[in-house]
Amino acid sequence: MNKLQKKWIKALRSGKYKQGRNYLRTNKNEFCCFGVLCDISEDNAEWRFRPQHSAYSIVIEYPTQKLNFASMSMPPLELTKEVGLKPSEVNQIVKMNDSGASFEGISNKLMEWFNAAE
Repeated sequence: MNKLQKKWIKALRSGKYKQGRNYLRTNKNEFCCFGVLCDISEDNAEWRFRPQHSAYSIVIEYPTQKLNFASMSMPPLELTKEVGLKPSEVNQIVKMNDSGASFEGISNKLMEWFNAAE
């Protein structure tokens, strides 16, 4: 596993993050699993509150892009690539999180994929 994969698994299992659904981060400081990934990433990331949605968007500036990435519900493609996930795996993890799978269950699935890729 790469450094970011290990850091993400550790963060999901840490108990530090309260799990939420549908948004990367809610106004109640609940995070989906990809919100946790955004929060622990070492990129130039900033959370911005969006009161009309009662949620935060993640704004990440990438040197390879002319525009900043901003989303309330999906992680940046560059970050999912960095952590080694295919688009189909991203979609599966989003569905798991928003259907009520625990961070523990999600981290187990991620470990399965990450270890298989080695």
